[in-house]
Amino acid sequence: MTYKATNTFTTHFTELTLSADQTVTSASTLVDFDTIRKDSGSGVSLVSGGNGRIRLTGGRSYWIQGCIAIDRDSTGDDYTGKWYNTSGTELTEADGACDSETPRALKTDSRVCQLLVKPASDTDYDLKCEGAAGDVLTNGTQLIIMEFS
Repeated sequence: MTYKATNTFTTHFTELTLSADQTVTSASTLVDFDTIRKDSGSGVSLVSGGNGRIRLTGGRSYWIQGCIAIDRDSTGDDYTGKWYNTSGTELTEADGACDSETPRALKTDSRVCQLLVKPASDTDYDLKCEGAAGDVLTNGTQLIIMEFS
């Protein structure tokens, strides 16, 4: 009896966080991730001068999951976290952006954000906070990136 060999992958983990709270407006504001902790060999980086822009090395698969925690100026304002490409186009489910936000009726102070992509070449992504003014908090805002190559 023989068995079909399975594919093997190298897995890397990366954590992105903020070093200080960030003030945001109700318009789209790029979350300014500026602290990165990662495994050796990871293809994840922060773009120099990109104010939080995330670069993923091409030819690898990525699952990004995290949370944006915000202290809103008005609890009546709701907000979302949305993924964009560098052209300013919002990514959809077909692009790998998962709509995993809390139902609007709950008015919570955090939003889960997910992105599942396998870029063919090095590609940059933006995570933006939209809909509420306030402060994105260092305590509770982070992205965990699982990378498979």
